Amino acid sequence: QPLLAFSRIRLTEELPLWLSLSLMVVATVLAYLSWRFVETPFRNRKSMAFPRVGAWLAPAAVALVAFGAVSLFTSGFVFRYPPADRQLATLDVGKSGFYVRKRFREFEDKPFADNGMPKVLVIGDSFAQDFVNVLDEAGLRDRLDLSTFFIEVNCGNLLLKQDISALIPDAGQRQRCAGTARYEDPALRERIAKADMIFLASQWLPWQAPLVPESVANIESLTGAKVVVVGRKNFGRIRMRDYLQVPADRRDAIRNVIPEQYVAVGDEMASAIDPADYIDFMKLLCESGGKCPVFTPDGKLMSADGAHLTRAGVAYVAALVKKTPPIADLLRRAGVTG
Repeated sequence: QPLLAFSRIRLTEELPLWLSLSLMVVATVLAYLSWRFVETPFRNRKSMAFPRVGAWLAPAAVALVAFGAVSLFTSGFVFRYPPADRQLATLDVGKSGFYVRKRFREFEDKPFADNGMPKVLVIGDSFAQDFVNVLDEAGLRDRLDLSTFFIEVNCGNLLLKQDISALIPDAGQRQRCAGTARYEDPALRERIAKADMIFLASQWLPWQAPLVPESVANIESLTGAKVVVVGRKNFGRIRMRDYLQVPADRRDAIRNVIPEQYVAVGDEMASAIDPADYIDFMKLLCESGGKCPVFTPDGKLMSADGAHLTRAGVAYVAALVKKTPPIADLLRRAGVTG
């Protein structure tokens, strides 16, 4: 397993079959050597008595603990890197995830306050969490009466007249989604009716994309709000090790080729939804041929996991999104200028 894992890390791609088979042969040889020269001798109580083993195991254990402690307190020996690279080298994907979720959760299931500000409802999965951060960065902090509602990606951010459970491809996911609140939630229906603008932001899986126009029409039948669909985004596979080999002032030129399924879903939704009601992230962020930048023009990483935005990514995307018709309209409603 370590051979396969480290090979994937080093090559950053799925291993070809010939290499996987070769590594399994090597693993078998190493397993024999380990059994012959490590495991078998250790089973011999005479040659491996505790005092003798302990005499060399104790220093090894102390050295290992010391190495781990130094690694922990230096963030993985980050001093190996130039100062300009240290933030990138120590980027914590887990902490990035906390940043993505935090603001969305502050407004989750919150009733509208009727405070005179535009009532904005954001419904969706972790991409909706990302989108709330974009709204915040776009100058709408404290300018909205904001409420959010979470719907897990596999459950479908869709309001349909048919039973949506039958459309979920995976049986396990169907069972899981059956116990989660979605559009049948009375409190959500109440906020839909009161909202001035509703954003539907999700990862939009291939089975969901063709159903979005129908879902939007059903939501519009419940409200006078403008309903806006936020398209999916993707930055490809993030290869931190490779990026650190590129000089900091050249990273803004790095492009990842986006998997075809992401491009196809984006194109399908863009062709089916009025541009005034759709934010096409792939079009905003990427070039022709499905090539998308990984770093902002000033060399900051946009996504730690290839799907969700870092703080720098949010700031960059917010500047682009402000120019789209739905957000320009919202900024006008909220009285934000400039």
